[in-house]
Amino acid sequence: MRITAIANFKGGVGKTVTAVNLAAILAAHGKRVLLIDADPQRNASDFYRADPDAPTLTDVLEGRTEPLWEDVVWRTGREGLDLLPADMELLSLDLAAISKGGSLYIKRLRDLLEVMAEDDAYDAVLIDCPPSFTAASVAALSVATDVIIPTRVDNFSRAGVLELMGQIRNLDKRLHPKILITMTDRTN
Repeated sequence: MRITAIANFKGGVGKTVTAVNLAAILAAHGKRVLLIDADPQRNASDFYRADPDAPTLTDVLEGRTEPLWEDVVWRTGREGLDLLPADMELLSLDLAAISKGGSLYIKRLRDLLEVMAEDDAYDAVLIDCPPSFTAASVAALSVATDVIIPTRVDNFSRAGVLELMGQIRNLDKRLHPKILITMTDRTN
């Protein structure tokens, strides 16, 4: 099971658009896809009209659910595409990580994904990360087998890419991020 984090510290570069479209394309080609919304803005969750009362990534990371994947995924209504929604509580994880230790969140996400892999539930997992280095994005990057960095062609976006690549190297030297240019115009 491939686990791809879609991340950039810069906002507005197309992370969610990339995640939602890549998930739909993979599902349209017969792959079983789980899209994890790790951004508290929950744009991917809203795109698929996830129930605000459904279990969320926060519930998984906080240990409020058992790692039974069937109980935590939202059925999007699209064949082969499920969602683990986000909520605004993801913001509180950063403060909690200081007292609990961020590795607990990594373990809980890894445990859930291992159960899914053992059950052969999905071919691909895509994680839409927030535009910052948060407890959720650290957990996502720590469990990822691949990283896609969507970016614009400008100096601010370039700085975000360089910073993220440095943080990824600190987390896992085996990850080799792919850069995806998402927005260009003739002057770039």
